[in-house]
Amino acid sequence: MFQPENFEQWQTPPGDGELRLIPIGGLGEFGMNALVVHTAHTLLLVDCGQLFPTEEQPGIDSIVPDFAYFEPFAKDIDAILLTHGHEDHIGALPYFLERWPAPVYGTPFTLTLLASKLKEHDLNIRLVEVSDYARLSIGCGEIEAEWIPVTHSIPDSCAIALHTKQGIIFHSGDFKFDDDPVDGRKTGEARIKEIGAKGVRVLLSDSTNIQLSGRAPGESMCKDGLAAAFRATEGRVFFATFSSHIHRVQTALELAIKTRRRVCVVGRSLERNIAAARSLGLLRLPNGLPDNLFFDAKDLRSYPPGETLVLCTGSQAEPLSGLARILKGEVKGVAPTRGDILILSARPIPGNEIPISRMLDAAARLGMEISTERFEPLHVTGHAHQDDAAQLIDMLKPEYVIPVHGNYRLLQRHAKLARQKGWAPDKTPLLEGGRCLQLFSDGASRLAGAVPVGKCFVAQGVESRVDARVVRDRLILQEDGIIVATIRLDKKGRMAGEPTILSRGFVILNDDEAYNSLLKETVRQAYNDAPPEVQMDRELLSELLRQSLKRIIRKTTQTRPIIVPMILE
Repeated sequence: MFQPENFEQWQTPPGDGELRLIPIGGLGEFGMNALVVHTAHTLLLVDCGQLFPTEEQPGIDSIVPDFAYFEPFAKDIDAILLTHGHEDHIGALPYFLERWPAPVYGTPFTLTLLASKLKEHDLNIRLVEVSDYARLSIGCGEIEAEWIPVTHSIPDSCAIALHTKQGIIFHSGDFKFDDDPVDGRKTGEARIKEIGAKGVRVLLSDSTNIQLSGRAPGESMCKDGLAAAFRATEGRVFFATFSSHIHRVQTALELAIKTRRRVCVVGRSLERNIAAARSLGLLRLPNGLPDNLFFDAKDLRSYPPGETLVLCTGSQAEPLSGLARILKGEVKGVAPTRGDILILSARPIPGNEIPISRMLDAAARLGMEISTERFEPLHVTGHAHQDDAAQLIDMLKPEYVIPVHGNYRLLQRHAKLARQKGWAPDKTPLLEGGRCLQLFSDGASRLAGAVPVGKCFVAQGVESRVDARVVRDRLILQEDGIIVATIRLDKKGRMAGEPTILSRGFVILNDDEAYNSLLKETVRQAYNDAPPEVQMDRELLSELLRQSLKRIIRKTTQTRPIIVPMILE
């Protein structure tokens, strides 16, 4: 893959008439979406998301962007603008705001979700609520931001149009075109066309589903399948979805009412989001509801199985989710059994397939029905397919089409789509790896190179970020174990007695005398062959022993355990 040269002047503020666009996350991965927009007088961030750790990052709770770009400009940060409230767009905000408090702009439901996160981190930040089609001056007023409604899998999603001296920058956020959304709130196509008629300099567009042909199906497409699953199930319906997917929750609650099922909600985030959506009028339930539509989990056994719906979090097999706790028997009163059905109404996030498979195994062991293919579709995406992406390009006719939100192959596929529609290769750059696009008010533009970007690992209860080397060592410990080699030195620096070898999690056990003898002899030989200046230098001797053991262990076992030499006097 092409590696851009570094943008050497990135620590120097932009000059008059210059605008920098720098994605510092969300390109080359699913999550961690964050875009820097920087001019001579304004510095802002569009979205600030987290990436969820995989099994390859043991002991890590969250992965957030490296915000190194902001260090030289800390006093100049004007705002964070949010497209919507999914974790991959707002999850890193507490870590950014604790370092650089700045006002955050977003729609009501988005800010409601953010406010609860900030409360957990004890942060008092100014939140500026915006409405659909709002257009506000940011900072000194050099840039105006406009929020345009789009349909997605969470309420209040928006695209953001930045009106700048260098032209209009249109950020799609996560979007699709849905002609029949559950909440009736459609993508603002008329306004998008008006903006396109004015001339758009740059379109940054969602690439998550760009590999899929046609248009993304509307949310109503999954209603029939869900209704059939509810009707066909004689036992309880366990329905897992994202806690923020209020449109899907709306559908599930409507079906519960139609099939005369009462509802138990398991999962704090789901309870909180349902309450917030109802207070904002985003979750609409029909009049004349039974007074006891909702009931507490501990009372589940009081109702016939065929008259209950258990709404829960955990569609991605999150270990602390409501569904995970249910399957472990940790939710009092909720015990799945034969005749119950488990519906996962969400697409697996790439990387979660194995944990989800294990979770389905656990559900099957309890007797739950997990084969739901006959009812498909039970989920539809919230992201644009190829025809949606092409339609947005046609509506805006931008100078630049920049793919965002997705791994490299998807970004590449999106750029190819734009080129097939007539955009030149130099007008569809992939700004992965911190590449900076400079725009100038005289119409000029250039790819300036790359600024420092990367990932920061976060573990709850640890004040500082967890270094990537720590994560690597944890993974090695998990896979190949640890070997501690100890030698004793007398007062003259000579080795006294025999080396000792202790291992944990290594492929060869401590009581394997033959292999232990091999390692002891390796240590002894390495010490005896070392020059006197190495024998007398703790650090040099320790590294010599480590490298000697590393070579013999790799040669004999093809493993790479953590090796810890200990030198005692």
